[in-house]
Amino acid sequence: MCFVDKYILKEGQRVILSLFVVAIILHLLHLEFLSALFLLIFFLSLYIFRNQKIDINQDAKIISPISGVVHAIDFDEKYKIIYINTSLFDNSILLAPQTGELKLTYLKRGINLPLNEKKSKKLNEKLIFEQKDIKVELLSSTATNNLALNFIDENVNIFTKIGVFTQGEVILFINKEIELSLQIGQKIEVGTKIA
Repeated sequence: MCFVDKYILKEGQRVILSLFVVAIILHLLHLEFLSALFLLIFFLSLYIFRNQKIDINQDAKIISPISGVVHAIDFDEKYKIIYINTSLFDNSILLAPQTGELKLTYLKRGINLPLNEKKSKKLNEKLIFEQKDIKVELLSSTATNNLALNFIDENVNIFTKIGVFTQGEVILFINKEIELSLQIGQKIEVGTKIA
């Protein structure tokens, strides 16, 4: 493991390095305002792509795959549906929510409109993956990297890092029989026990 990998997620290293190089070049060209702007974005990116320590709860059956705020909990005939808003300032690491095979069931490339736009649900990038008791839908927003998973159609352990998700909406579909320990408005961290 490289020294940088310890503090910055691999998915953000190229972005961060590019921002720093552009800021230095702009400074050398005496474009101070643009240089300062890129340096500010560089420091913001360092925070967004930080490799934060995750507390592991060994007795969890299902964990939160991402950090964010629970903004709605709904039900249908098969699932309990949890809506989580994820912002740039939440932990960007995407974890496997439970042990078992990880299946990618849907991937649509698209644009990154703000989630409050009418067409965002249809036009934004969307990724859906499933495990035994949970289905996870990722819907990108304005400042989201390309949606991708590190493991597809493989068995993964709970708490395995499967990707990065910086901003958007995460919808969890959990089997109706499973008891949840979440409330609307609750701030949850990646790895928090859900069931």
